Amino acid sequence: MLWCATSAHTRESRKLMRKADFSSVAGVLVILIAACVGPQSEDVTTAPRTTSAQTTSPEAPTTSGAATTTSTASCEERVVETSPPPRGYAAMVTLGAEGGVLLTGGTTAPPPLGGEVLTDTWTFSASSEWTSVTKCPLPPWGTTAFDAESNRVILLGGSVVGWATVHELWVFDPSTASWDRIEFDGGPRWGPGTRMAYDTESERTIVFAGRGDTWAYDYNTNTWQEMGPASSPPGREEFAMAYDSESDRVILFGGYGTGELADTWAYDYNTNTWEDVTPPLSPSPRDYHDMTYVPTIDRLILYGGGDNVGHADTWAYDYNTNTWTDMAPELSPGIRSWHSMAYDAETEMVVFFGGAPRRDPNYHDDTWLYEPVANTWSPLGGVLIGGVTLLGTGCEFAGPSEIPAGELTLRLRNKTSGQFDLHVWLLDEGHHYDELSALIDEERRRTEAGEPALGHPTFATLVGEATAATDTTTDVTTNVEAGTYGLACVLFDQDGGLEGLWPVGPISVTE
Repeated sequence: MLWCATSAHTRESRKLMRKADFSSVAGVLVILIAACVGPQSEDVTTAPRTTSAQTTSPEAPTTSGAATTTSTASCEERVVETSPPPRGYAAMVTLGAEGGVLLTGGTTAPPPLGGEVLTDTWTFSASSEWTSVTKCPLPPWGTTAFDAESNRVILLGGSVVGWATVHELWVFDPSTASWDRIEFDGGPRWGPGTRMAYDTESERTIVFAGRGDTWAYDYNTNTWQEMGPASSPPGREEFAMAYDSESDRVILFGGYGTGELADTWAYDYNTNTWEDVTPPLSPSPRDYHDMTYVPTIDRLILYGGGDNVGHADTWAYDYNTNTWTDMAPELSPGIRSWHSMAYDAETEMVVFFGGAPRRDPNYHDDTWLYEPVANTWSPLGGVLIGGVTLLGTGCEFAGPSEIPAGELTLRLRNKTSGQFDLHVWLLDEGHHYDELSALIDEERRRTEAGEPALGHPTFATLVGEATAATDTTTDVTTNVEAGTYGLACVLFDQDGGLEGLWPVGPISVTE
């Protein structure tokens, strides 16, 4: 019998297996073997970490506050971009009252699809937008919280060495823009069911681990305490958790247990109690969502998530009245899971990055800002509405299903090898993609026969066209009136031959 420890790998593999139509037992075994990371009993907390990207070895300890740290002897800094590359599962956290957010880690694709684990670090501010602060030593993939009293980002993460999962604790100092590894022993295990939130009243980082245990961490003394409350949320993975400073409660929502969950829990450190406060009206069951607290409106903001069916909704939770409100903004990042969110005190906005609209994704690299008082989402730069990405299997649309009338800008991206002409069309309501395909075929026949051209169809609008060279992007802009449209991606080879037509809509344009 093949057995694997519960991990992000096995979690993704189970979902892929639900959808797969395997023709042999061997297909199942390949998925399972790729997902295994070793028996849980071999988890360790203090072994040095070694990966193909970097080698970590202990050096003489240095002191940072009351915590003892070790630095990395050698590692590889591979960041050359001017903004974070596409990713999912990344950790994003506020940098406190002075403003800015920090983004670190994540993967380039789901673990069963062979995604690369990222170890770069970025900060976002209103003045400079994204800035790479990646330098050695590099932390592992993990979950984060901002310790406001010590002005440090705390990261609990892990990596796989041989057959063992190595659990590590790191801190990021914004004043030096550097990470240090802290001695870690006796604390919680990191995994897909581990989340952190900093309790400013108690000056403790609260951790809920997916097995159902609750921990409190004090950075000043570098000590962990297993709280052992009388009752706790059932064990789960891929949930969201944030601290409501006005109510002094850690709020947890959803995740994956026996299925997708839609329960709301509140934790009070002072009484060491978890309370199930799930109101009758709540977001639908989901996982892979994210949530952050916005002090200017005293609400927790939750976005997206899902399973095989994704979500594009924005919700606000008020602990004082125990109510969830569907904010229903006119524009949003669209269906999205595996994304990251954090509150920026300087702009008083929520910063959103990456993720993807569906399973088996190519993760995105877009940044969105949410203005909570006005209840508006806007893409960074204020123009981009969505993107059409050319993949090896067709086209994918990333953006909201509803957009306001007026100027529409799409970013065309080619993720395949080769050079193609990519056209994007909006089809009027009541017309089918087959009509556009037939018209394109007839236009090509007329060209080859030397007959007069038909011209653009009356039922469709050409949003834009671009020569999409390998791994390039082109922005195309048009004006769109209110209505419901089909969105189509048409691909031609360099000789003008039709390579394919894919429906990637529909979208609704509102007044």
